[in-house]
Amino acid sequence: MSEFALAFADNGTYFLQVHGDMESDTPYLQYVPSRNVAYGVGGVFAALILATLTMQILARSYAFGIAVLASSCLMISQFLRGSLQQHYGWLAMYQAQLVLNTGGANLLLAMGMLLLARWVEYLEGGRQRRSAFAVLLAGLGAAAAVGAVGLQSVGVPMAFNGSLRHTGHLLMISSAATTLGCGGIGLLVAAWKSATTVVQPMAAEALGLVLPFALQTVWASFSLAQAKLPLDNVANRSEVAFYLLNVLPLGLVLVLWTLINAPRLFSFTKGAVPRSRASRRWSGRAASHYEYPSLPADHDYSYPLRLPAHKQGGGGGFPSASDEKLAAQDKVQNAILKYA
Repeated sequence: MSEFALAFADNGTYFLQVHGDMESDTPYLQYVPSRNVAYGVGGVFAALILATLTMQILARSYAFGIAVLASSCLMISQFLRGSLQQHYGWLAMYQAQLVLNTGGANLLLAMGMLLLARWVEYLEGGRQRRSAFAVLLAGLGAAAAVGAVGLQSVGVPMAFNGSLRHTGHLLMISSAATTLGCGGIGLLVAAWKSATTVVQPMAAEALGLVLPFALQTVWASFSLAQAKLPLDNVANRSEVAFYLLNVLPLGLVLVLWTLINAPRLFSFTKGAVPRSRASRRWSGRAASHYEYPSLPADHDYSYPLRLPAHKQGGGGGFPSASDEKLAAQDKVQNAILKYA
């Protein structure tokens, strides 16, 4: 067993026992987790693994494997949580559960930013050219996910160290804040593109981005509250609050992407141009904007037309100098009428 251990108090509260007869409350966990609930929720995530993996294979979207990996992290996290009641001395198990929960959430965040980048690229250029803004969004999502998981992985062990606990909490708060900031940016961009797009209405794409980002900000806000608020707060003492504000939002993201078949929905054909949602009347008018209208043969021009010299009557014979001048004017007039 490790240097630290989890032990039950009489009221069911976990305490962190450190050598030297020092006791301090374990971060977040102020109750005994329900084993049946944790295993049941883990089974749901196992089913979501199969669903997301099937969609990935059918759509041939290797990038959607990020969502499969996120489902796996959340499933293992729940199974570890359910095992804490039997193996309460395994502190490493509890730490791994915290890190895996954060890892699953941030993998979903990175997946959402990647889908958003694909959508932005399609809207801005029909994937005919590389969108710098789309590349920035994808890079931001990847950097935020790696940074948040890294901060959590370092902060959790430090939070269980008596001398480094404060630093560990700061790192864990920074991890949740990183997820919250990136999720907020994704939510704003998705809402902005949904409101200002000029292509055919794409309600499914908008729903598949706006709602997941909103749910991820709920998860990040709850994680931030757990680390920032006192331990006797409802965010730390209520298991119902944990499942409603931590696990449920992440599960709903996976369920939504499964229902709309996100891998196929966001696999835009390369070279496809967004279709205009303007009506046929306005589309037809726009198409003929640069076409001159055809005029009937008997159209009454607003300026007088002079007959050619050979039709103006007069004597025959050789053309005079004035006739040659009129013939030159005829050529100019014909050219004007031809290109008018």
